[in-house]
Amino acid sequence: MKKILHLLCSILLIGIGLKGHAQALTCATASPVTPGTFTATTLIGTPSQTTATAAGWYAYTPTSNGILNINSCSGGSDTRLWIWSGTCTALTAVANNDDFAGCISTGTSAFASKIENVILMAGTTYYFEWDNVWEATGFTWSFTFAALPANNDAGITFVTNRNTRIPISQASYGIPLGATVKNFSGATLTNVVLTTEIYELPNTTTPVQTYASTPVTLGICAEQVLTSGTWAPVLTSSKSYLIKYIKTQTEVDGVTTNDLTTQNLTLYYNYTARDNNVYQVAYNWSSTLEYTQGVVHTVYCADNMTGAVYFVQSTSTTQVYNVQVFQVTNGVVATTPLYTSANITANGAGFRLHNFPTPIPVTAGEYLIAIKKTGTTSFPIGADLSIFTPGKNLVRTGAAGAWNPVEAYGVSPAFMIRPKFGADPSNEIAFLNNRNPGGENTKIHTRQSLTGNDLQFWARAINTGTATTTGVTMTVTVKDPSNAVIYTATSAPQDLIAGQIDTFTVANFTVTALGAYTIDYVFNNAGDQITQNNSKTTSFNLTTGEMSRTVGITGSLGVSATSAPLATNIEFGNNYTLTKNDYLDSVMFVLNPGTPIGYVASVNIYGTTANATGVMVPNTTSLASTVTYTTTAADNLNGAVIKLPIATGTLNMVPGTYFFGVYQAAVATGNIRLATSTDYV
Repeated sequence: MKKILHLLCSILLIGIGLKGHAQALTCATASPVTPGTFTATTLIGTPSQTTATAAGWYAYTPTSNGILNINSCSGGSDTRLWIWSGTCTALTAVANNDDFAGCISTGTSAFASKIENVILMAGTTYYFEWDNVWEATGFTWSFTFAALPANNDAGITFVTNRNTRIPISQASYGIPLGATVKNFSGATLTNVVLTTEIYELPNTTTPVQTYASTPVTLGICAEQVLTSGTWAPVLTSSKSYLIKYIKTQTEVDGVTTNDLTTQNLTLYYNYTARDNNVYQVAYNWSSTLEYTQGVVHTVYCADNMTGAVYFVQSTSTTQVYNVQVFQVTNGVVATTPLYTSANITANGAGFRLHNFPTPIPVTAGEYLIAIKKTGTTSFPIGADLSIFTPGKNLVRTGAAGAWNPVEAYGVSPAFMIRPKFGADPSNEIAFLNNRNPGGENTKIHTRQSLTGNDLQFWARAINTGTATTTGVTMTVTVKDPSNAVIYTATSAPQDLIAGQIDTFTVANFTVTALGAYTIDYVFNNAGDQITQNNSKTTSFNLTTGEMSRTVGITGSLGVSATSAPLATNIEFGNNYTLTKNDYLDSVMFVLNPGTPIGYVASVNIYGTTANATGVMVPNTTSLASTVTYTTTAADNLNGAVIKLPIATGTLNMVPGTYFFGVYQAAVATGNIRLATSTDYV
């Protein structure tokens, strides 16, 4: 789902000044404040949350409807912030935040809190609670308040369907399609309608189904869930769809960027997912207790749950864990699980499949699929940050602790844990892997490739179905930089029995013109029941001055004080082989979001020598180094592509193998989050 950003333009901020209000000890005695900057002393009051032992309380009552922004950035402490409405005996959560990316607490640590664009109503009292879940030290904080604009703006804030995959057995019982629409303006809006259009990919021009909600009127600051309709497709194989949500109204909307949002939905053969299939982050929920991480999934109809797929972040091969299934009733997780697996010993990072020994009959409702790890060693489940559903990602610390939503910790990861339903498909061929068409390099420049490159096409498929498939072929298509097809070939057919892996090849093809070439691999299998995993697209670049061995970004690499205490002089990198004389003037690498602020980055270049097993390992002394680069708050928030020149100007290089290493001085600096790729490293 596309993230919706709401920009507030041309608004008048109420004056800000430095204020010395001391925080109150309880909600009932909360110190009244108006917009400005404040100094909070050591927190000693009563917190609302059991995870904290102290708090400071403030109260704000706006005289008009408007927008609140509040933060403790550069305030000097590791904070957690809650905004409440209601009464002190019955508080209602408005928003909360623990660590906001790029919001510095002290030094280079981004542990301060920030909440943006919260609409407050005139005459309502709101409570700001700062608690000591991490630190009780005094700090500074500030907030601003701006009147609502007169622009008739209403926008889509949240889509109803939070699944990225739904099993075809569940989809036929009906998928509710709708979204929450909010009035951000200072006027009442009429005839507000949500239209939902469904497109079967790759077609994005003609919808296969369209629904529209009943028109409603939205008062000032009002929000409402609009349901367009319920879609109940009947399928026998997986298909992928693009869903468009479009908001319309009578009044001219002055902000149109939030009137349309889209999401991709796969009606998969037998899995449900609430994540976007991209591992981005993992959290260690306790250093002293065992913990369980889980996702609440919705079941639309009676079915058999037959397994679970989940993404393990840890590379451990010794950690013991269990897969569990709990029924959830009215948001409450059952005390006793429906299923707990036998002990499973971890076998490295990545997606893992656990099939239940006996299918679990389930009825319509909600179920928590969870991973419980034993001991105190960190063993987090990988998560995606691009889609998040409040209340559906849960954590329990200790053997029998309470289940808490992850947002209670001030974070919003979507755990990559998915239930499996029904039997495996009988007819299913999946793309497994391929060799880099360009050999060692995905980019090569003309000084090393004088006459062009002979691209080689080799890929493997696996039969993950339960029956033998016959006549499987592979088609390779090469497109030039203008996206014109310049080569296509199909392999000889092969038969694959269940579980078999086999290799497919087609004839080589030579490229000589500069530019980026796209290479598509497609495995053809009549009647395939999961077509989404039959293909792979990669690339090859012929350049005038750049070499690379990777395609895309699939992970991060770095060393932390937890994984390698006291480690120093750490380098991560790749070997590159030159076949002709050349020169080097710069090195480029990518740092992912989360890299510490103030990290000093550089690259060292080494010659190599073959060890006893023939592996080319770096020599002790570097041949040259780049200049250094110090990471910023923007790099911490967004990541960065960094290109550093050689400190001495250029490095002349003779044919041979060289190691290029990104330098991390010490773990005290933090994990550098060097971007990595699983393709052609």
